[in-house]
Amino acid sequence: MVSIVILSYNKRSLTADCIISIQKNIPKSEREIIVVDNASSDDSVAYIKTHFPEVKLIENSRNAGFAGGCNVGAKHAKGEYLLFLNNDAAVSDNPLPEMVSAFTPDQKIGIVGGLLTNLNGSLQRSYGKFYTIPNVIYLLFAGESGELRRLQSSSSRETDWVSGGFMLVKRNIFEKVKGFNESYFMYIEDMDLCYRIKKIGYKIVFTPVVKVKHIGQASTNKTFAIVHIYEGLQIFYRQQRSGLEYYLVKLLLYIKALVAVLVGFFTGNKYLIDTYLAALKKL
Repeated sequence: MVSIVILSYNKRSLTADCIISIQKNIPKSEREIIVVDNASSDDSVAYIKTHFPEVKLIENSRNAGFAGGCNVGAKHAKGEYLLFLNNDAAVSDNPLPEMVSAFTPDQKIGIVGGLLTNLNGSLQRSYGKFYTIPNVIYLLFAGESGELRRLQSSSSRETDWVSGGFMLVKRNIFEKVKGFNESYFMYIEDMDLCYRIKKIGYKIVFTPVVKVKHIGQASTNKTFAIVHIYEGLQIFYRQQRSGLEYYLVKLLLYIKALVAVLVGFFTGNKYLIDTYLAALKKL
């Protein structure tokens, strides 16, 4: 059985749509659905209790972020595998047989990730390389569109990390590394998990054969994402890489933010100014 863990925060309709897509496409015998509500202030909890009695609903007393919320869900799971699925994603068929079978060829595969697409079918960043210094430079200055062009793939492949928005992991391996690192509130925690799992000798595999439609940043906004990516990159480098790399990344983040603020100032772009001033406060 696969335990599907969904994190919910103030997005009742999105979470409901996600649950409905699972119920329609994945036989009940193959899965359990676990929803962790991160202290929503809307009527999400009452709605799920009323409309989805089969769902194992866990009510957090505080917003524990993505890492903390998913860890809580995993502790209540019964399945051999854990599928972490964003609440703003929807399955259109059953991805479980393909994803589970992807583990079969090699006992050293620890995580399998699928393809995330936008509602119009265009690709989202679903996997990638660890953020070494050259990759950080590329990400910061080439942007996400450049990263997407570089990482397009039509076949399964071993990779460094896959998105936590659609990630299947063996539960025993997840528990071996003590789950997601709760130093992260949101963003970069998926890469950190993959890094630690690779570190103990397991492989990460991306397969584009299985896909979900994903709204993306439906529970947040772009400013929130950038600020927490700034924070997450620093946590990753401080905890997992050398001191020299950590300070180089801080410098790169500072340069990127400063350039963005200056561009915003000269072009009258308030979004750039506000977003990257907030990011600078994280340095």
